[in-house]
Amino acid sequence: MKKVVSLMAAFLIVAGTTAMAAEKHSHDSHDSHAAPAASKAQPKASKDKTPNPVKDEMVALNEAFKNLLDAILLNEPEKVELPFHNVHRYKEKTMAAAKKGEIKLPKNNDKFAEFEKLDEKFHHDLEGILAAADKKDMKALTAKTHKLFDACVECHSKFRNK
Repeated sequence: MKKVVSLMAAFLIVAGTTAMAAEKHSHDSHDSHAAPAASKAQPKASKDKTPNPVKDEMVALNEAFKNLLDAILLNEPEKVELPFHNVHRYKEKTMAAAKKGEIKLPKNNDKFAEFEKLDEKFHHDLEGILAAADKKDMKALTAKTHKLFDACVECHSKFRNK
């Protein structure tokens, strides 16, 4: 039960951060009446002049995590994988933009190499979640999800939150 409560708390942190970013983005693009991107089934590219592949990936990740938490709470591991396909698609766009030097982190941009290492580890750990879901191993799925949420908080504290 303690792990479920911890997972829910971590989820609220991630969802809140993503919602705030989507709301800020909405205000930044002078379209305050638009729904935040996190509420849509398919994340849309940033509406401002400069695309932000990291933000787009985070919106897709937020949707996948909402689904992941639901799948854990409802004991439906077979529903975990599908939303993470979008995350992978957006990760590819993020990697391409990073190679071109088009990404600037809100905090500690001079430590971009560390960000890339954390991102690679994160996506490697994500594969473990998908494997646990495929095996219908709820204990491993819950533990790996908790670890992944911790990684979200760690990365955001280093590179996102000011």
